Amino acid sequence: MWSEELAEQWPLTVEQEAELAELQPKVAQQRQKQKERDATYQRTGKVAAGRVVELEVLKGQGSLTVEQEAELAELQPKAQQWGRKKRAD
Repeated sequence: MWSEELAEQWPLTVEQEAELAELQPKVAQQRQKQKERDATYQRTGKVAAGRVVELEVLKGQGSLTVEQEAELAELQPKAQQWGRKKRAD
């Protein structure tokens, strides 16, 4: 955001002030949307990781169905990717 200190060092023209006033709400909206996407991604990752744990327990017990094996094969890479991203954050 444009601060008072910056405004003193580099005063804006009337046109720049108008442009800034117009863009600030758009930037705030984009930031909010990104926060929502990040939250959705995290929730999805947690659900996938939880389901992988459930399916791995069933696999360890030898009671996975063919459909569950396919689901596990599909979810494991997603859960690993989510875990790597979470550790990087």
